[in-house]
Amino acid sequence: AWERALTLGIDSLAADVRHWRDVNTPKRPDAAPWYEGLLTVLGGISAYIEAHAAAAEQAARDAGSPQRQTELEAIARVCRHVAHRPPESFQQALQLFYLLFSLGGHDSPGPMDRTLYPFLRHDLDAGVLTRAQAQELLDCLYLKLADKICYGATLGGQLPDGSDATNELSLMCVDSIRRLRLLSPRTALRWHRGISRALLDATVDSIASGATFPALVNDEAV
Repeated sequence: AWERALTLGIDSLAADVRHWRDVNTPKRPDAAPWYEGLLTVLGGISAYIEAHAAAAEQAARDAGSPQRQTELEAIARVCRHVAHRPPESFQQALQLFYLLFSLGGHDSPGPMDRTLYPFLRHDLDAGVLTRAQAQELLDCLYLKLADKICYGATLGGQLPDGSDATNELSLMCVDSIRRLRLLSPRTALRWHRGISRALLDATVDSIASGATFPALVNDEAV
């Protein structure tokens, strides 16, 4: 679900629902309310994100410093974009990821490093973001997630072909966990015999420092 939302965007998800409604309801008229319910939910999500954009714009007008005004205006632009369209940058992906998560109560953030990595890689390769800037944005995501008691975040693990799923964002997530000392999201490192030694070492260092997470789970057994 995370991948579809981040890849397609809210409006394209709604277009998908309308397509299948038009295909299926002639055969199953009783399904029509279900499709309409999905469209209502997706419309509500867009409105929810637009409301955040409006709040950021108002806060920018009331900001006490030019720097804060610029930050809030950027947040508003990001929210206006992801309210309807798929993310085109790491910051946009983080913003949509968090706002969707915030609607789900204590739901699982899932394999965060895997879900968000393509956007990080794009921005780093394009030179529009430094690793330090990306780490700061990731720290902000972790601080927002800490407002909720959420479970089921994972790092590392294996890809469908059995190869190691570790990437640069995996290490950055462990760095955020180690430095920020947060109790949420409750994160597990999915260990397997082919895991990146750098990620395993970083995880052990985080636990030894007293950061509590990531916990270790056996990905092979699972």
